[in-house]
This record gives sequence, structure tokens and C-alpha cells, in this order.
Amino acid sequence: MNTNNKIPFIVNTHSTVLKIKNTYLAYILIFTLLSCEEVIEFNQTGGYSQLVVDAWISNQNKEQKIRLTKSETYFSTQTEEPELNATVTLTYLVDRSQVSFTDKNDNGEYTWTPPTQNDVLKIRQQNDDINRTKGDMYAKTYRLDITLANGNKYHAFSSVERTAKIDNISIYFVEKTPFRNPGIIAELYAKDLKGAGDAYWVKSYKNNILNNADEAINYVFDSSFEEADGVDNIVFIPPIRRLFSFKIPSSAVKGVDKKLQYSAYQIGDEVCGEVWSITKGAHQFLKMIRQQTNNRGLYAVPMINVPTNIIADGNSPAAVGYFCTSAVSRLCKRIDKMPNTKK
Repeated sequence: MNTNNKIPFIVNTHSTVLKIKNTYLAYILIFTLLSCEEVIEFNQTGGYSQLVVDAWISNQNKEQKIRLTKSETYFSTQTEEPELNATVTLTYLVDRSQVSFTDKNDNGEYTWTPPTQNDVLKIRQQNDDINRTKGDMYAKTYRLDITLANGNKYHAFSSVERTAKIDNISIYFVEKTPFRNPGIIAELYAKDLKGAGDAYWVKSYKNNILNNADEAINYVFDSSFEEADGVDNIVFIPPIRRLFSFKIPSSAVKGVDKKLQYSAYQIGDEVCGEVWSITKGAHQFLKMIRQQTNNRGLYAVPMINVPTNIIADGNSPAAVGYFCTSAVSRLCKRIDKMPNTKK
């Protein structure tokens, strides 16, 4: 045996050099990123304020409210300033009758309460079977006029369209899946009226408190989401039926996506659903509001102002917001016991 034969120790110098280089590059990259961090403060001066009109009123025999405020800059953390001392009137163009909305509490909330059931907003007269895709989609039966304390004037038009009747609210228990938490859910059953062009806004309440989260903006066009879906005179599709409960704070839920953070209804809760009739323009407005409020993440697009139907008179500056008059159907159900499990 040749005792001089030794097992050679081979060093891959190329691999070692690469590892050393990569390590140094990683350190340099981390140092660069940390050293380049800088706090940037935005200069918000130079912006201008606009009138914001929040005028969604209905044919319900209760107080109707129109809210007027002044817009703030995008990065402002201030509460919006109310528009005070304005004159707000609503005219029914069929018989020229007129009512006034007044700001009793000097907070920019202008209210009017119908004296009797006969004084509520009137649903536009129409045939049972209509097709509003031909000709004028919606009539101008109500006119809103706003005159600010500085003399600026605005107006807008709307009509009270027919609404779908709520036939039932079904309560179920759902088991846990990869996409949802277990708990009690509620679904609203309503059938779209015959004839193309009906638009709705489905609202949900828990113990008489409206769920106004952006994800709960539930807009409908002829049983589905969009006019292009081409459906008519069927029961609202499953995603629209869902009456959303309220979000659980993120600190109370671990490992659950924010989109799924809806608390389940509890035994003893009262669940209410409403279907508000809206115009096609109002449907588009709600759609864009939901898109803008959920405009985040990798594929977010630049923010834009949502189109408005508030018209500035003369040399008055432009306003934002929307005016819509609605007919409302409502149904409530109390959860008295644990419901059956939905398969």
C-alpha cells in the first residue's frame, strides 16, 4: 500500500467568493435602505373647499335629512365643517308643492318631517310592465334647491322609483370554512320587479343600527350587480341577499383576513333589511364610492372625484355629493333561538 497517497482537500474557490460577495451585497443593501429612510411632510396649503351634499331621502313617514358640509383636503385629519345658514327646499314638480328643510341644531343637518302619511314623497306613476332602457330612463319629479349664506346656488333632480318588496329574512348557522368564520348569518329574499331598469340599494341593520361600512354598500341592478348582466324579474342573487353584520375589531381576531371580519349575529339580536329604490345615476355613484373606498394595494389606481348630480347655478363653484329620492321596503326579524345549519 502506498502510504503517501492522501485524500485531497478540495476548496471550491469560485463558490466561496460568490458567497462572500453576496453577503457583502446584502449588508450594503440593508445599510442603503436604512440610511435612505426619510419622513416626508405634505404641504396641504393651496387647496380649496367645495360644498358636499349628502341628500338621500325617502318616502318613509319619519324625519328626512339633508347634510351639507365643506370638503377637506385629502390628507386632512380635521372633521368636516358644516355649511350653516343655507336655504334648502324640495319641490314636487307634478303639482309644484314645496317643503323646506331647516337646520334646527346648527350642525349642517337640514331636516323635514312629513306631517302625515299623505305628505310623504310620491312614487312616480308608471305601468306595471315598463322598459326604461328606451327613451328617458327616469323622470324629474323632484327638484332640490340649495342657496348658501354666501349666495352660491345649486339644484338637482331625482324621482322616487318603485322598489322590490322583501318577502322574507332567513336566519342560518354556518359552519367554519377556509373562507368564513362560523356563526349566525341573515339573508334577505326579494324579487326584482318586471321590466328592465330597476336599481336598488340594500341596507342592513343590527339592533336598529345601520351597517355603513364600505364593504356593506350593496347595490343592485335588476336582481344582479350590473345592467350588463341582463337579468330581470328574478330573486336577488345570493351575494346580494347577505345582510352583513358588523366588523369585529382586528385586535380581537387572529389569522382572519379583514374581508372576513364580520361578527356573527347573536341570539336576541334583531336583524332588519331595507331595499331602497334608486336611479341609474345613483347606482353608478354607489358603485364608484365602493370602488374608491376599496382602492388600495398593489393595483390601486389614482383617486378621482366621484361624479355628482348637483348642478351649480351661474358662477357658483362646483359641488360634490348626490341627491336621490327613494321608495323603501323594510322587514325585520328577531333571532329567538339557534337557527338550523345551512348546508
